[in-house]
Amino acid sequence: MLGFAAAGQWPEFIAETPFHSIMIGLIATIALALAWLGSKRSLFALLAAAAFLLMVAAVVVERVLVTDREQISETLDQLADAVRNNSSAELLVRISDRAPEIEQAARSQLNRFQIDYCSITWKETPAIDDNANPPEANVRFSAFIRARERNEGGLEGGDVIGIKLRLQKEADGEWRVVDYSLYNPRNGASLNY
Repeated sequence: MLGFAAAGQWPEFIAETPFHSIMIGLIATIALALAWLGSKRSLFALLAAAAFLLMVAAVVVERVLVTDREQISETLDQLADAVRNNSSAELLVRISDRAPEIEQAARSQLNRFQIDYCSITWKETPAIDDNANPPEANVRFSAFIRARERNEGGLEGGDVIGIKLRLQKEADGEWRVVDYSLYNPRNGASLNY
């Protein structure tokens, strides 16, 4: 991460995606290059080169900066990987020490079910509250999960499950789960397993 600025100090259109920087940079570079070709004034050539270099710099900045939204998205992917791998150790690393009941529920579910497949099918943009202390985020996503109960004759099958998470940014800069709930993404009804 750049030492002179945090990701939150950059406009979202630069820090979240390179699309805007590339489009603005290409339009400016092409317009200035056409002006140079039409007038043969070296000032336009210098401005075209500067616009191109600024576009490249903006893309590099976007790649170097990791925003809170990007961190949360990565956390969701890591949670899905942990569930897919039936790894309680990987899963518990993403749960806050401040939420022992969530940790116990996660451990209980992984002990109860053998997960055969897990993949995130949809993620909403996290709602981040930077004014909370520590900063908090709420995010909903859905995942297709195929699982079977470990006890003989138990539940078995696959379905899309909606998950609501509340995360907090901890002192180490990582976003960790402090609360969750399950819902049916088709009708919004709460689920209990």
